[in-house]
Amino acid sequence: MDSLFTSLQNEQRLNGNVLIAEQGKIVYQKSFGLARVNDKLLNRNDTRFQLASIGKTFTAVAVLQLYEQGKIKLDDPLINYLPDFPFATITIRQLLSHTSGLADLQIFDPYIHEDPKRILTNVDVIPALKRFGKLQFEPGERWSYSNPGYCVLAILIEKLTAMPFDEYVAQHIWKVASMPNTYPFSIPKTKPDTKRAENYQPVFFSSQLQWVDTMKRYQPLLVNFGGLRGLGFIASTANDLLAFDKALNEGRLLKAQTLSKAYTATRLTNGNLADVEPGKVSYGLGWFVGQDTTTNKLVWHSGFIPGGSTLFLRNLTRQQTVVILNNAECEGVQESGENALRLLMNQPLASGKKSVAKHYAKALFERGPDYGAARFLVVKADTANYSFSPAELDYAGRQFMLHGYTNQALETLKLLTFAEPQAWQPYNSYAEILQQSGKKAEAILMYQKSLSLNADNNRLKQVLDELLNEK
Repeated sequence: MDSLFTSLQNEQRLNGNVLIAEQGKIVYQKSFGLARVNDKLLNRNDTRFQLASIGKTFTAVAVLQLYEQGKIKLDDPLINYLPDFPFATITIRQLLSHTSGLADLQIFDPYIHEDPKRILTNVDVIPALKRFGKLQFEPGERWSYSNPGYCVLAILIEKLTAMPFDEYVAQHIWKVASMPNTYPFSIPKTKPDTKRAENYQPVFFSSQLQWVDTMKRYQPLLVNFGGLRGLGFIASTANDLLAFDKALNEGRLLKAQTLSKAYTATRLTNGNLADVEPGKVSYGLGWFVGQDTTTNKLVWHSGFIPGGSTLFLRNLTRQQTVVILNNAECEGVQESGENALRLLMNQPLASGKKSVAKHYAKALFERGPDYGAARFLVVKADTANYSFSPAELDYAGRQFMLHGYTNQALETLKLLTFAEPQAWQPYNSYAEILQQSGKKAEAILMYQKSLSLNADNNRLKQVLDELLNEK
């Protein structure tokens, strides 16, 4: 275990806390890296981390508690309980399983564009859904992750319990499970917490292990979403998540038959599984569900925010638990957690693939654009040993810009448009960097190209109109 996680830290794939347990007993626990870089404060066992979307498991448990109490039926339309909800056929089960057809956080784009400093709360969710005005698909037709869907579930909990969401989960989940270090928080922070880790991002082109504070790039975005509830924004520790795991296993939060529903892969209206990754991963009611159940039943929830990547992985068959909480963006967290389970079961480890984006960024920085592009083409084709993530390459370009390397930023995002020519986002990112570089004509062309691939992007239309109307 220690060899595995130490090597991950050395590869900049771990900066946080790890806890591995079997039958409820800790078999490995260790802290890695810094909780606060500027203060040189190390991560410790009692360090509190932003859980990101692991927090959705608390929302799901709360909804299922209402189901057990007879206050809701899972297949009832939500509009039966929230008459103001704009989509009459969406059920509670579909919200829990991300099969509702609701869009994701883009529903808030108009609000953020109109007021970049606005702190959104759950009061804004239903009006934003009405303003957005459409579904991505008919409810139940397919699976698509929706953060606002879980905000709506939090609104439902408040309506039926006459309690604020934060208060309900604190009393009926965290207190029952003995989780004293778990609490909701807002951005900007409402109170200081000396034990809470700050969030960081890796610098891909640095030859040294180096992290940069996420607030340098993501402060507006984090502030915008910091008041939403139900989707995440919860601080906790690895030990508290183990306590949550025990409470679930012991039936202190939900009955066994209710948990069985939560851990069962959802079926779409056509009878197929709600595939997250075809043949491998589906989604239940608040949990990702592994489809291979021949020897083990795996359920989990992962989390990602700018500057944080987390995993709460549970082998229900053997009562094994893996908690990985990073206060930094670290790729391959799921693979790392599953490798920890393989060690517990004396199975061979899965070999991890290296990042194409990281390799390219270092090659570009150290030896120039021609060498960087050549290396990119070589390693991208080597799919046995390298994995390519367009989002990572986008991030690398923005990191170059953040640190003042404008030419490298432009080269990186230009390359991304060639690598992903049918996607709208690369052209948008390239346009943003061109605009920041003072290349207005080129930026307009790229915004127009992006819009041609995503004609419904109203925020992009506004940006382009503003740029065209500049004197």
